[in-house]
Amino acid sequence: MKKLICLSTLMVMFLLLTPAFAISTESDRDICESSDFQIIESTRNPQHFIAPFAYSDNIFDVTEEINGSIFREKADELSNTTIKKEFVAYLTNSWAKASQYLVTESKAASWTYGGGVDLTIHNKVRVSFNLQRQLTNQSSIGTYITVDYPNRYSKLGFRADFYKQNYHYTKTVDGKVLISKDAYIKAPIDTYITVEYQ
Repeated sequence: MKKLICLSTLMVMFLLLTPAFAISTESDRDICESSDFQIIESTRNPQHFIAPFAYSDNIFDVTEEINGSIFREKADELSNTTIKKEFVAYLTNSWAKASQYLVTESKAASWTYGGGVDLTIHNKVRVSFNLQRQLTNQSSIGTYITVDYPNRYSKLGFRADFYKQNYHYTKTVDGKVLISKDAYIKAPIDTYITVEYQ
C-alpha cells in the first residue's frame, strides 16, 4: 500500500512539473526567435580611443599670442556615452527567407557632429580621443554568413558602436568671450555584420 501511494505521488509530481518545463522551453524559444537582429561578427577590433582623464574634464586648452592679443581656445567635457550596435545600413536589398548570405557590398559608419562651432574644432576634439572619421565592413567582403532562423524574412545588415562626446567650447581674446557654445561629436568605434529580421 505504501509503495502504491509513493508511486502515485511521484506520478502526480511528474505531471505537475512537465507542463511547466515545456512552457519555459517554448517561452525561451519565442524570445530568441523574436529578436530583431542576429550579430554575426565584429568586422574589426574595437578602436582604442583615449577616454577623458578622471582628474580633469578638459579636452584641450590652447593659448597663443597674435599681434599683441592673447587668444585662448578650450573645450571642456560635459558628458559622454557609448551607443551600442546602432543600425547603419542594409547590405542586401530585398527581404528573403535565406539560410545563408554572401557579403558583397561595403558600407561605412561615419562620424557626425553638431553645435554652432567650426568643423576644425570638432576635428580637434575627435583627434584628442583618437577617433576615426569612419569605419567600414571592407574586411568582411567575400564572407559567407549563416542565418539562424531561415524560416523568417531577413536582410543582411551593418551596425556600429558609436562614442558620443558632448563638450563646451570657449574662445576668448584678451579675456573677452567671443564664442561659448555646447557641441558634440559622435564617432564609430566598432562595426558588426548582422542578420536583420522582419
